[in-house]
Amino acid sequence: MTGNASTPSPLVTGVVTQEHARRAFLCGEDSVSGMDFNHRRGWIATRIKELAHLFAIVVAAYAVMTNQYYLVVHFDQQRAP
Repeated sequence: MTGNASTPSPLVTGVVTQEHARRAFLCGEDSVSGMDFNHRRGWIATRIKELAHLFAIVVAAYAVMTNQYYLVVHFDQQRAP
């Protein structure tokens, strides 16, 4: 279905998750090694924004936790090739 100004296209929404296991810290402080990985939060947020533009999605919400992240995304059919 194609859309124009008078007939908007339907919104396609999805949830994306990624979980890390076996003490692989995405962000936060590792209590065993004492290493702090909080600097990665900024990297991840920046990368999410970059990739959203490339893949024609709108990021409605995201959460970056110590070992996982969640995204709520909408597919933007008007920006898609």
